[in-house]
Amino acid sequence: MFKKISIVTVCYNSINSIEKTIESVLNQSYSCYEYVIIDGGSTDGTVDVVKKYENAFEGKLKYYSESDKGIYDAMNKGIKKCSGELIGILNSDDYYEKDTLKLVSQASDDYPYQIIYGMLRQVVNNKEMGIVFNNHHFLESAMINHPTCFVSKKIYDDYGLYNTAYKIASDYDYMLMCFKNNTIKFKPIYKILTNFGMHGISSQSPVSRLERAQIQYKYGLVHKRDVLIQKLKCNGSLLLNRLIISKKFDESK
Repeated sequence: MFKKISIVTVCYNSINSIEKTIESVLNQSYSCYEYVIIDGGSTDGTVDVVKKYENAFEGKLKYYSESDKGIYDAMNKGIKKCSGELIGILNSDDYYEKDTLKLVSQASDDYPYQIIYGMLRQVVNNKEMGIVFNNHHFLESAMINHPTCFVSKKIYDDYGLYNTAYKIASDYDYMLMCFKNNTIKFKPIYKILTNFGMHGISSQSPVSRLERAQIQYKYGLVHKRDVLIQKLKCNGSLLLNRLIISKKFDESK
């Protein structure tokens, strides 16, 4: 069983959601943790909300606010500041179940290279849309729920951090790398660990599908033509969006 768990939240102008995220960590039934918040230089009062909770965490909260080069750069910054033996990444639109850290701690053991993950509840306007669970055995075709993942710090120390060349799908690249490494063990928990706010960049966006295809090609899972097809679709979609925006702008004159 691990003694200490680190949670990293990256955020930027998240004043409408960050408080629920913070409270879900504060109200955990498991007390041996630290919480690292990496803010991208918010201007909407997000940092003021974080500061409000500083005393409530009794020294377990560390936060930093500065510009970054994207979400994975921010995640990497947070991971580098963690001292826990397991590290979970909780986005500012998401929140944990009350017993999440307790369940993760109970599932862990002394093996140095492990990834513990579980079920994800999708939430829209505070209403449950569905429950998602993809087993790691099928990682070559379907990503596991990254917001539920807790990764051994030693994996990050020994095998590196997230590739910032990807803007949306670097977590998929990382989990595939881990899956292909026989020393790393995946441990599923068949309970809901994280509630996922259905906001932000869609996993079905053209850019996401292109990056996914590029990653699968990198690991020999698809043909190069599949990447080219996704690239054409992505470029076509981006061009269509520009034309729509241009038309709306012309109409507004």
